[in-house]
Amino acid sequence: MRNIPKLIVSTNESHRFRHGKTELTYPRVTAVIKSAGFYDKFDRIPADNREAGLRFGTAVHLTCEYDDNGTLGTYDPMVAPYLDAWRRFRAEIQWAKKVLLAETVVYSNTWRYAGRLDRVFNGGMLVDIKTGAADIEAGIQTSAYAEAVTECLGIKIKRRFVVQLRPDGYRLLEFKDRRDINIFHACVNIHNYKIGGLK
Repeated sequence: MRNIPKLIVSTNESHRFRHGKTELTYPRVTAVIKSAGFYDKFDRIPADNREAGLRFGTAVHLTCEYDDNGTLGTYDPMVAPYLDAWRRFRAEIQWAKKVLLAETVVYSNTWRYAGRLDRVFNGGMLVDIKTGAADIEAGIQTSAYAEAVTECLGIKIKRRFVVQLRPDGYRLLEFKDRRDINIFHACVNIHNYKIGGLK
């Protein structure tokens, strides 16, 4: 596997990162998808509730990451049922035993975007962690991560999933539609058109 890109700074719109001696700033996968008109339902959620949900999702992601790498200390009791669900997922799903990549920035020079994927497990299994709903955007999002991780790190993704963590367990959803990446590429084109194109 090639050297992993190093995140320098992340905003709502972009990731700035270094890969080898090259420093790049590309729009985030989620920002590209949103620019094309997806995720609009979240705009109808009151801002305070939306921000609280984002903070909670971040807390769950970090707790699962620290648990995976053996550095988890004390954590918010509100997160505990979601961590239990994550641990149960990893225990019950045979291919989820060995983590190849976790919370890793990946990018495509061809399409000029970047994203931060949640997990790639042994065997080319890509997983995005959700604490809320997994809608049509999740298939588009995971297809972008799959393309980017193959292009920049040479890892072939065989299957794409979302694991929904819930207080009562987890739900594993697989995305098989090969058109997802074509839809994402259309999102990139719309995003670039809106900002006047990337030269």
